Amino acid sequence: MKMEKSRSSLVVALALLLTSCSSGTAEVTVRLRPGAPSANIAKVEVEVSAAGEDPEKTTLSGTTSLWTDSMYALAGGTDRTFTARALDSAGTQLYAGQATSVTLADGKKTLVFITLDDLSATSATQSEAPYLTSFTAHPAEVSAGGTVALRATVRDRNPNDTLQLEWRATGGAFGTPSGGAVTWTAPSTGADYSVDCTVVDSQGLSSSFTLPLTVRASSTTSTPSSSCCKHCGSGSQPCGDSCISSSYTCKKPAGCACY
Repeated sequence: MKMEKSRSSLVVALALLLTSCSSGTAEVTVRLRPGAPSANIAKVEVEVSAAGEDPEKTTLSGTTSLWTDSMYALAGGTDRTFTARALDSAGTQLYAGQATSVTLADGKKTLVFITLDDLSATSATQSEAPYLTSFTAHPAEVSAGGTVALRATVRDRNPNDTLQLEWRATGGAFGTPSGGAVTWTAPSTGADYSVDCTVVDSQGLSSSFTLPLTVRASSTTSTPSSSCCKHCGSGSQPCGDSCISSSYTCKKPAGCACY
């Protein structure tokens, strides 16, 4: 009985260790809602949080209406929340936005788009276009024929409007949308593609955002060629004579590693 308990404890400990070691990368883009004044914004921060874990925070760089940055070595999981806040010079929050249920996985990059708005303003005084409050894609890079999970949330400050999401891409195919989520299947040709999500209201007003996706060409052979010293699989890329994560930038000259 003691032996079985020890084995069970060891399995649990190993599972927790593997979970804690798993990390992902997020490329975050934050946009101010069109029409919202930006004069008093001094900085924009993004915090990544999950239940039972310490939050991770960064300050984005950008202009008066668009901010971006990459966040590395984030704890992996499927329930991450990205919260963006625009602050004035005194540290007072002016605008906020959030993307929930974001997936981060080891060696993968996730794209996260968030719109900042004054969330206390529940309705508009005149007709306004709806907007995407968040738009995420995971992973941002796949092999030919692979799949990417897309998720969007929307808001309309005109409470009587009905909304519809429209998905477009420069290649590949979409599955059946469900509650703002859809799966995109990459085409068979490796290249850079873009995926667009547009929200349209019952007045015909709309807004959209586009995310870039990379598709890697499939290997033509299942075994490395004679000139290839190391074969890089999914989630990695050749860098000199070795393989590194696809989310990192290779700074070595071309070597014998290959796909």
